[in-house]
Amino acid sequence: MAKAEVGKAFSLDDLDATKAGASAFEFEYLDAAGEPTGVWLSVFGGESEIVAAETARLQNERRRKQAAREVNSKIGVGKHKVEFEPFESDVDYGKRVASVRLAGWRSAGQVESLTAEQKARFCGIAAPFNAENALRLCQNNALIAAQITEQSEASGNFIKL
Repeated sequence: MAKAEVGKAFSLDDLDATKAGASAFEFEYLDAAGEPTGVWLSVFGGESEIVAAETARLQNERRRKQAAREVNSKIGVGKHKVEFEPFESDVDYGKRVASVRLAGWRSAGQVESLTAEQKARFCGIAAPFNAENALRLCQNNALIAAQITEQSEASGNFIKL
């Protein structure tokens, strides 16, 4: 999308982050030193319907559990037992939300549209892309999960004004 000319206006469709986020954005995963790795991942925008719906589902699940704990404590079930959401659950939640944002990855030989420099360092992911493998990738690599979330939330990756 080009910049608006002076005196012109953007349509609401030009600013529709939900719609724009449904088209995946591809980025190269950077290692801990900030160096390109040759691993290319595609993400949906954080405001896309798929990400919003799954994030809401996961958050509602956590809220239901909390509400059940509160009701149980009021009626005496588990009265002397302290129940809470452990830190590990928060970490797992963040990785699950990151995995939902992942739209795919390049596998061996998928180098179309890469520059010569990018092709030279390209390294595909051998596992097929699916929800289970996306979650596994995010659970096993916090840096990748963080970059997926960061790229997904960067509206400039989806809306070009």
